[in-house]
Amino acid sequence: MLNKSALSLMLSLMLLPLSLPAAQAETLKIGILNLPPAYICKEGKPAGYYTKLLEQVAARAGFKYSTQCLPTKRLYMSLANGEIDLFMGLNENQKYNDRIVASEYPIREIHLGLYALSQSILPSSQAEWSGKRFVVINGYEYSGLIVELEKLELQGKITIHRANNHKNAMKMLYSNRADLLLDYELAVKGTLDASDSPELFRQKISALGLHFLVSKKTPHAENVLERLIRAQQELQ
Repeated sequence: MLNKSALSLMLSLMLLPLSLPAAQAETLKIGILNLPPAYICKEGKPAGYYTKLLEQVAARAGFKYSTQCLPTKRLYMSLANGEIDLFMGLNENQKYNDRIVASEYPIREIHLGLYALSQSILPSSQAEWSGKRFVVINGYEYSGLIVELEKLELQGKITIHRANNHKNAMKMLYSNRADLLLDYELAVKGTLDASDSPELFRQKISALGLHFLVSKKTPHAENVLERLIRAQQELQ
């Protein structure tokens, strides 16, 4: 006959599985976009130093991982839908914010600026944007600035040209098809480093934080995010 202590232990063991959380996702699907040299999607093969950072952090946190390249708009949609689990990017996409958990503090920082062939072309303020021809990269929201540009275009105050990638955008600027290029400093520098093109003049617009973004569809998303943040701190 079981004594009271043994019976109590047996009941505890029987109930234990019911109290454990569902299995946490141990393989993370990492998504990246093409923003060389930080994120590189060449022939579908992920590369770049931010890609490497995400993979190192995932491994340090104890996860297996797979990495795939996606267009910008599809990447955020896929993150919201749970098709991918992790990305490091801007936490400012209002359309999907309620379906993503983000690190409280930025992991890295990028700089957004306006670029021109000469200093005299650069506007000293937004009031001088009128009459200018802008070139932007398709799919980028530029921390919401694209909305403001599109409003000005509808009012007939500016012209917007759209390029498929950073390299083509810079070609449009060098060929005088546009007056100003709106782009991220790391992308412009990376493109210039890979070519013999002359330096561009820059006006800084803003510094933007890049956060770990985890899909709420990922099992135990908050815990996954905590593990990633802890792993990133350990790697510093």
